[in-house]
Amino acid sequence: MPTSEQADSGVIERRRAERFEVEIDATLGSPTATSRETPVAAEGINRSATGMLLITDMPLPPGTFHVLRIDGERPTEVRIMHCRRNTDDGRYDIGVAFC
Repeated sequence: MPTSEQADSGVIERRRAERFEVEIDATLGSPTATSRETPVAAEGINRSATGMLLITDMPLPPGTFHVLRIDGERPTEVRIMHCRRNTDDGRYDIGVAFC
């Protein structure tokens, strides 16, 4: 059931974990690459215990799996949950869930 604040704003929060703003450089690569594919550069915008919002220059298909690499952290497999073109700058907002 929505809280009174959510009901007043008309927005119902569906996330299971609180998100925090971040500024993180990352890459997304194929977990099954057989050649030296160039990973996709990404910028982390927000992060939670269950996933991240990334911005990239190219689209990635929802439902696909990738390896997320962030300096100083272990590589993590993620699933692309959504990919939306940002009308402001033409880049892509990509929501990923940690596997």
